Parts: sequence; structure tokens; C-alpha cells
Amino acid sequence: MPAGVTPNVITTGPDGALWFTEAYTGTPGSGNKIGRITTAGVVTEFPIPTASSDTGCIAAGPDGALWFTGPAANKIGRITTAGAITEFPIPTAAGGPQGIAAGPDGALWFAESTANNIGRITTTGVITEFPIPALVGPFGITAGPDGALWFTMPGANSIGRITTAGVISRFPIPTARSNPIQITTGPDGALWFPEFFAGKIGRITTSGTITEFPVAYTAFGITAGPDGALWFTNSGTSGVPIGGGTCSPPGCVEVNQIGRITTAGVVTGFPVPAQPASKPPSGITTGPDGAIWFTELGGDVSSGFKIGRATLMTGSSAMAQLASGGSWTTTITLINTGVAPGQAVLSFFDDNGNPMQLPLTFAQGSSTPLSTATLTQNVNGGSQLVIQTAGLASQPTQVGWAQILTNASVSGFAVFTQTIGASIQEAVVPLESRATGAFVLPFDNTSNYTTGVALANVATQSANIRVVIRDDTGTVLLTNSIALPAQGHTSFALATNYPNTAQHRGSVEFNTPPNGKISVLGLRFNSTGAFTSIPAVAK
Repeated sequence: MPAGVTPNVITTGPDGALWFTEAYTGTPGSGNKIGRITTAGVVTEFPIPTASSDTGCIAAGPDGALWFTGPAANKIGRITTAGAITEFPIPTAAGGPQGIAAGPDGALWFAESTANNIGRITTTGVITEFPIPALVGPFGITAGPDGALWFTMPGANSIGRITTAGVISRFPIPTARSNPIQITTGPDGALWFPEFFAGKIGRITTSGTITEFPVAYTAFGITAGPDGALWFTNSGTSGVPIGGGTCSPPGCVEVNQIGRITTAGVVTGFPVPAQPASKPPSGITTGPDGAIWFTELGGDVSSGFKIGRATLMTGSSAMAQLASGGSWTTTITLINTGVAPGQAVLSFFDDNGNPMQLPLTFAQGSSTPLSTATLTQNVNGGSQLVIQTAGLASQPTQVGWAQILTNASVSGFAVFTQTIGASIQEAVVPLESRATGAFVLPFDNTSNYTTGVALANVATQSANIRVVIRDDTGTVLLTNSIALPAQGHTSFALATNYPNTAQHRGSVEFNTPPNGKISVLGLRFNSTGAFTSIPAVAK
């Protein structure tokens, strides 16, 4: 950012640009402006008429303008895409407006953090205020999918709901002193909010049921992404507990990242690059270009502030089966076939769809195992990355599946290795990236052959997967369904689960559920225990 630009909260405008408020940092000339940045990075600033307004939040209005709060000036502002600003005083003195959002009734709604009100302003500037019964310090606010407005109450450790008629409800958060700040509507019809002091992301249904998901460090801003997940700003210091504490160098490392959480609660973190030094990310929004845009605010003022843009991991592939520990090892090879560098995010899930911690070693790096359920790695153009599970032979075998997300031309494969005494057996496992209506898996359970099946539900919602089993003449032997939780997994010997496939050849058809995605793999074993993989055929 140019010198003096202090971006705080950011939103997408109706003109295809991003608009942001500028916070006062204590440096003369900072704050008291509304900024605009194009997707090409061109910044324009518009001074606010009222001095020392100390702008808060900003949102696109139903009238084609942007609306923002001025906590110090106690005003609501409106700025056209041409930069013309109008301000409207709030009737209650020292209201301390913070969050603002367009409501379902064609008006803007805002939280008066100091006065303990929820305000409503029409596009012509008429303001109505609704007192909250208890001292709760409302902050963030958003329109819900139920026609009401939902807001955070940091002072009461609760989430609030207000109808357009002004009826207020309150829902306490299970974790004490969690300090909810921002709030947004998720793609699943629920409301999502960061718990700043608790190190969690909360989810509340429109009926008031709250679920909490732990995240690394403290989360502040949150937005719904274009990929069906939620994205949030996340920062802290490694070695320091969330909520405070101390540590000694070199263990104290500042961590600034953009987080992603699926509607099933699976969390991934993406570090903010140091250019030359990143600052704690604050505001966040989905841009008109399909990327995630965020502000960096805080830390050393002298090095300037930034607005960041995160491209989504548009490449997705899955490995329907992995095994680690006992007699099994899985080696994953990722190759960037492009010229440009990129990132690959490798996530492991167990049968229930929960993140699965695995010990990993790296052929090109340290042989000391790293235990993690999610691994983010940079992969330069033309390079490869080799990762091996490092479960001990004395440990129970962990079984699940893996997902690879990437923003580059990264593909690859895996190799299963089973070691029993001096016998070593291996089979190649492809990474599945196809989205198809069904997968067909050939099987052969005749003579001394056995067919194993692995099935992963790649989607972030539970699935009932229809199964059709045919013999080698095409005659249907049976139909059934397999229920899997979100990002769940199952593996089994075909003849064990479906005895009428014993001594038969044929095929198993797995039908992808509506709006879902699955991955399928077969394994063929002979009487000696030797095995090979069977790729599924897309239908």
C-alpha cells in the first residue's frame, strides 16, 4: 500500500472493485478515509468530511453505494462509487457504530457497540434504534438466511438475532469469554463467527444450535468463499497459548495466515508471505474475481500496510485409500508439471471424516517425522515432492484417505507398500480428479482371487452412495447403498460385505450423489498375498 494507507475492513463493491475502511493508527494522516482497490491493485482514497471519524466497517448497500460506520464521529456514512460521501448522525450520543450490513428489507442495519443498540438506516438516511435488553456490546452484524439480522455480542459472549420488526433473541456461546467479533452467513444456511479469545470458529443454526471448531491462533474476520467453504483471518505467536502467555526466542514466531474451514469443520491454514514482513490479517471478503481479499493491519507502522489476495486451490484430487503403520507404508509423489510455482495442500481423513494425524517424512528433507493431518507445501515449477508415512510396524494400522488441493499444475500418485518379513509388495494408487456421475470397478473373486474396495466421500456433506453389482454378463446381482459421513471413508473385502459376489466376476457401480463427489479404488489379491491396484472406470 502507498504510505499512510491503513486498510481495515474490506468488502466487494458493485463496481467490480474492493472497498475498504482505513483505521487510525496513531500516525498523523492515517485513517479517516475510504479506500478503493481494483483487482489490478490500483488504489484510490476518499477523505471523509468529518475529521477523526475513525472508520469501522463497510458494506455494499441495496442502492449501488457503499455504507460505512464512523465510531468516533458517531455517524453512518454513504459513499458512491464515484467517491461522493454523505454522513448521517446517529440519534444516540456516543453510539459507537461498528458492524454494518444490508438487510432483507432494503435498509442497512448496524451495531452500536457503545450504546448497546441495533440501528437501522434507510437509504434516505432515516435512522431507527432498537435497544438490547442487557449490556452486550454488539459488534458484527449480517443478514441471515431466515429474513432476520444476526449479530455478535462480545460483552455477553453470545450471538444475537433481531427481526426486521425489532424483536431480539440471544444465544449464549458454550465456551466462556470467547469474544465473538465478526459474523457471516455460510453456504449451509447457518451463521459462522470467529471466537477471538477462544481460538475457535463457531457455527449457529437459525434455530440457535451452536457448534464450535478449534483453529490455530486467534481468528477475527470471516467470509463465505466461492468454493462452498468459509475463509477467515488468523494470527498469533507459536508457543504462546491463545488468550495470552509468554515464550522465549527462538520459539516465539509470529504466524499470520488465512484460514479455510469447510462446513464439516475441516480447517486448513495458508501462511501469508513475508514481503518483507507480513502483518496480522484483519478484514476479509470474496472478491469479484473469485479470489479471497484481505487486509493486513497491525504491528510495526513504519513498514507500511498491505492488502492481500489469495487465489483458491482450484485443483482437487483424492486418493481413496491410504494406510500407515503395522505392515503398511504409503509414499505420495507430487509433481508440478507447470512452469509457475504453486502450493499443494495435502489433508488426511479417517473413516468418520475427521482429520487423521499421520507421521510423515520427506525424501528431499528431514527424516525426522512430522505429525500432522494437513500439510501445506510449496512446489516449484517442474519439481516434485516425495512424502512418506512413517507409522511404526509395532503400531496399529491407520486407514483413511487423502485429499490434495492445489493452485498450480500439481498432480501425482501414491504407492502402497506392505512389508511382511522379507516379503515386500507394492501397488500404485492414482490420484483421482475426475468428477463423474458414477464409477465402475471391475472385480474378480473367482479361484483364489479376492477384490478389496476403498470408497471416499470427498464432499463436505454426508452421502448415500447407490451401489449396483452386476456379474460379467451384465445381470444385476443386487443393489444397495453405502452411507458415509462428510469426507468419510470405508474399505472392505467385496465378498465379505456382499457374499453373493463370491466366485463371480463382474463390476460394481458406485453412483455419485447429487452435488457430491466420490473417489473409488480397487485392490486385487491372490492366494500368496501379492496384490495390485484396480483403477475405477468413469461412467
